[in-house]
Amino acid sequence: KPSTIKVNAPITTPGRKAHTSGYAIFKDSCQFGPAYKALEILGIISIPASIKTLINIDNDHLSYYKNFETLLDAFKTYIDQTHNTSQQLVANIDNPWIQSLLSKSSTTPLSVGLDKKADLYADAIEFTKQGLKMTLYFQGKKQGVLSSALYGTHNIENSLVGIAAALCAGLSFSEILNALPSFLGTQKRFEWLSKTPHLILDYAHHPTAIDATLKAYQTHFKTAANLIFQPHRYSRLYHYFDAFVDSLSKAKSIQVLPIYSAQETETYGMSSQKLVNALQQKNIKASLIDSLPTAPNNQIQEPLMFMGAGDIEQLARAYAKQTSNNSRKKTVVAAHQNQT
Repeated sequence: KPSTIKVNAPITTPGRKAHTSGYAIFKDSCQFGPAYKALEILGIISIPASIKTLINIDNDHLSYYKNFETLLDAFKTYIDQTHNTSQQLVANIDNPWIQSLLSKSSTTPLSVGLDKKADLYADAIEFTKQGLKMTLYFQGKKQGVLSSALYGTHNIENSLVGIAAALCAGLSFSEILNALPSFLGTQKRFEWLSKTPHLILDYAHHPTAIDATLKAYQTHFKTAANLIFQPHRYSRLYHYFDAFVDSLSKAKSIQVLPIYSAQETETYGMSSQKLVNALQQKNIKASLIDSLPTAPNNQIQEPLMFMGAGDIEQLARAYAKQTSNNSRKKTVVAAHQNQT
């Protein structure tokens, strides 16, 4: 679903009179062609945003764009739209494709990243069980230390882009550093369903995101997570099959659900069993499951991640609820035994 946040700033929508309620919209737009076209028809893409951000470019949605060059052209248009306008572009220069497009553009962004050449960068980074800690530098000057409840290198990049956008909107570093520690993340992005045991839900359904999320857990907790994965779209599994095998191999063990078709027809020769076979050929502990059990059992080991963009969310939340109920029952039984 699109992410919208209301803040105190006026906006004007083409064809309609200006809103007087003092609201602006922060829109998280997917590069998936039909979704982007729908937003354009609704007039949302036409909103003259004063701050635009670019966090990541990756090879995805080729069922729509047909090739990576066409996808890059769409991002090139996005970048070039800010040239000779009052718009400010915030860009993550750690991403090689973003860096390449910027080198060919007249647009000058506010750059962020781990690269010390960026306008805003992070250094002295600590990965702890509680989250991230980093020192922020802006245009070469130390601004302070940020403690964050988020996990993984990818969330350092996300945080830097958010901080830069907030600076463009007029917030000070002190306001940002005071507010961000209370931000616990979003639903379905390293979302804790339980911390005892570790049950985590993540929307990752592309090899790059899977790789980043599994690495994040291992970096912060010094052990690999077990994984229940639901592939999303036959076409995506077809286009990135080898990359899926490589990224999923970072899990301690993997159980694969049937592919969530997202209304696609199976014309690619893809199946979850084919993915399991490829993982097993790499000596990865992998198996196929039809559905999650209605209650925890010995076949599912924690720490456990649920990953995918389909209906695995509902299955994961039901499993976590049952786990919590079983834990409470055990506590009640133990308390009763102690009393007797």
